[in-house]
Amino acid sequence: MRLWQTAQSGKPECRIHPICCERRILLAIRGKNNWTLFLFILAGIVLGGFLGEWLGSYDFGRWLAYGKSFGVDTMTLNLGILQLTFGLQIKINIASILGIFIAVLVHRKM
Repeated sequence: MRLWQTAQSGKPECRIHPICCERRILLAIRGKNNWTLFLFILAGIVLGGFLGEWLGSYDFGRWLAYGKSFGVDTMTLNLGILQLTFGLQIKINIASILGIFIAVLVHRKM
């Protein structure tokens, strides 16, 4: 039994989940998926963090640079011929949080 068949309209149809199939086709046509949302959020974090640090040097934008930094200090794994160093540091400020909200709004409007 074939699960997919092409209807007379040319669109593939799923015999088991027709509503699910239609939704996947509509999402593919519009181009909105989780990867684009992830990239928009990442860009919002980076641009917001950059603007927060830049505007934080001025009196009117000092509140945008307020934030916290957390993470894991560097750990070194020495295997004799190979030395690996691991570390993760995340620095979030008010401007990067605003950047996330703006990125989600822009993604929704697309």
